[in-house]
Amino acid sequence: MLSRIYQASDARQLAPERRRAQRLAAPVKGVPVYVMLPLDTVWLLERDGAAQPLLIREKAMEVGLEMLSRAGVDGVMIDVWWGIVEHAEPQRYDFSAYRKLFEQVASKGLKVQAVMSFHAGGCWAPCRLCWRGCACMCPGSA
Repeated sequence: MLSRIYQASDARQLAPERRRAQRLAAPVKGVPVYVMLPLDTVWLLERDGAAQPLLIREKAMEVGLEMLSRAGVDGVMIDVWWGIVEHAEPQRYDFSAYRKLFEQVASKGLKVQAVMSFHAGGCWAPCRLCWRGCACMCPGSA
């Protein structure tokens, strides 16, 4: 009886070693690579007397996404600035510029990691409406 218990415990100790050896022998696929898009890819711009969320530098983005796709990148990461999405009034959401970007990304065979950014832009991300940094409280700073 004890010999069976010892054999079973030996088998459990060997099992992790076998699993580790199998993992080392398996082909490595690598780590998915996502490239962060510029913080101002989508921004509020004044058009016809109203602020509208727009995808800026569209043609440059198209070329850049094509290059990333050809380089074998898995996808892109983008900050979705809530101050832009909800710029008109609370609980009125406008994802149109982000939707346009996501369609552009998908057309190149890339994936999207969308990070919902609820914080205001700091000194590293000046507001595109007033160009101030940390003290800015206008909707363009998110």
